[in-house]
Amino acid sequence: MTEKRKTYVIMGMHRSGTSFLARCLQAAGVHIGDRLMGGAKGNPDGHFENMDFVELDRKIISAAGGTPLSGTMPPDAQSILSTKPDFDDAISALVKNSVKPSWGFKDPYSALTIPLIMPHILNEDDDPFIYVCFRKPKKVGESLQRRQDLNPVCGEHIAKEYNERILRFLRDFLELE
Repeated sequence: MTEKRKTYVIMGMHRSGTSFLARCLQAAGVHIGDRLMGGAKGNPDGHFENMDFVELDRKIISAAGGTPLSGTMPPDAQSILSTKPDFDDAISALVKNSVKPSWGFKDPYSALTIPLIMPHILNEDDDPFIYVCFRKPKKVGESLQRRQDLNPVCGEHIAKEYNERILRFLRDFLELE
């Protein structure tokens, strides 16, 4: 009997605790990636983000008309979904190359791109664990102001948008009404 694969998807807005959770899962033996984002001012011990997912997510957001790392509102969900034909093969290859018996990934931008990524995860594992980190949007905005001098009200609005997208995805994925 073969052991069932375990997949861990970590989602949440920047500055919401996703790095802490990814670090805990990695310490527990979950393969988070071979090439992880290093430390910086806001996360000196590292972000625990698989750079292959980060780079692909940024390309998707750019193709959808957004500007990653800009402190602006992300592109709308339909614009991101419209990039599916351009990125479907790349997402499939990335997921297939990332899979280990116990693996996962974390990238705050995946809160926006998860509707494109999840079908490929389900091809590899029909029962992924989804972990979501929520933090009060006002506190996220304040944290973004300290880390990158982003207007805290702007950061708060972006955090609310991320949270709404995550909740919408979860309702659809779990078939909740």
